[in-house]
Amino acid sequence: MAHEIQQPLSTILLQCQLAMQELEGSAAVPRPQPGAGTAAATDRLSIADRLRALSAEANRAVQITETMRMLLRNVNTPHTTVLLNDVIESALLFFNRAIQKHQISLQSLGLDQPTLIMGDATQVQSAIVNLIENAIQAMTTAPGRRAPALRLCLETVSDANGSGNGTGAAAAAAVVRFRLADSGPGFGQADADSALPLNTSNPHGSGLGLFVVRTTMRNHGGALRIGRSAELGGAEVELLWPAAKASAELSSRAAG
Repeated sequence: MAHEIQQPLSTILLQCQLAMQELEGSAAVPRPQPGAGTAAATDRLSIADRLRALSAEANRAVQITETMRMLLRNVNTPHTTVLLNDVIESALLFFNRAIQKHQISLQSLGLDQPTLIMGDATQVQSAIVNLIENAIQAMTTAPGRRAPALRLCLETVSDANGSGNGTGAAAAAAVVRFRLADSGPGFGQADADSALPLNTSNPHGSGLGLFVVRTTMRNHGGALRIGRSAELGGAEVELLWPAAKASAELSSRAAG
């Protein structure tokens, strides 16, 4: 289906490029009538702007279909031991410029403690990148009274409820928990239905962010929880993975 959609999109992009080339070529042709050149140049600029907008939207559609295709194709990719700390740090590095530009206060907890999961590092990084991007967009496109702030917390807990006080079988099931909170407006109704693709409250969003995250967590036998941050007042997202055996052992030694 993605392949079929991308064929007409590729044609649209090609036609936009050819039209832009023709406009650039016609701009070099002299206009003999006095005063007509200014109007013609204005018309060319207007058409060029529309072509650029059309090309940008076509490119956006290509990216959406490619993201969906890669996500579904990678459902059964082999899982290996993943150092989650490195994946999160790499995602933060990608947004370093945006965080500085918007003067976002960044707080991170637990990223210095080695935490391992079994999974596909590319899928996991894509999910975390989507979460950080959503948080930054929420704080910058819909700014509120609160100063922009982003809080990341990584820890290994002893049960799926995140209490750290499980007993018996629950205590033996170590779970890796990653929480991301922001000071933005929080989740709306569209986000409550985030299992559906192309569903977003952001007028400039594709609606794939939380869908990608939810699907990735399902692929990894994990879970996604969304809510409101008690500390920052905005959205809070919690990702839960079964801890890799080595990670659980590291956590037990640290607790001891």
